[in-house]
Amino acid sequence: MYWPYHGRLFAEQPRFERDQLIRYAVELGLDRAQFARCLDERRYAASVEADVAQAQALGITSTPTFLINGRTVVGALSIDDLRWLVNEALRQRR
Repeated sequence: MYWPYHGRLFAEQPRFERDQLIRYAVELGLDRAQFARCLDERRYAASVEADVAQAQALGITSTPTFLINGRTVVGALSIDDLRWLVNEALRQRR
């Protein structure tokens, strides 16, 4: 259910008030009470905050951002371009 909810959040941004977040979840078939409890407990907040802090420490300010063998690549890439960058980084390591 991650990707459908992710897509809904992306489409609805920046409308992220509690009631709207719960409505999106229910419309996707998630259990209202369980979702609200998870949200209210901030069950995954520490993990998300740690990810944000790590990104900030690395100077990442937007998505998508890729770190490939010490090289920062910002912006959407085609799969072929991403594959080329990874293969190039692997070749340079040899």
